[in-house]
Amino acid sequence: MPLLQRLPPERVLLETDGPFARSGSRPAVPADLLRTLDHLARLWAMTTDEARRAVVDNEQRLRCTAGESPPA
Repeated sequence: MPLLQRLPPERVLLETDGPFARSGSRPAVPADLLRTLDHLARLWAMTTDEARRAVVDNEQRLRCTAGESPPA
């Protein structure tokens, strides 16, 4: 079973600004997140929207833990 499939969705965050992230042979860009969410959704047996919501919820929890106000 692939590692990503074993990770619980409530623990996954996506990184977009790492200088070494790659998408194939080119540097990754934020638009690549859509493909990443599609892939995670398939691995987790959920819709892309459910995967997106899980990742957004994780980011919001992290921000609140760090003392930031949740987005309006």
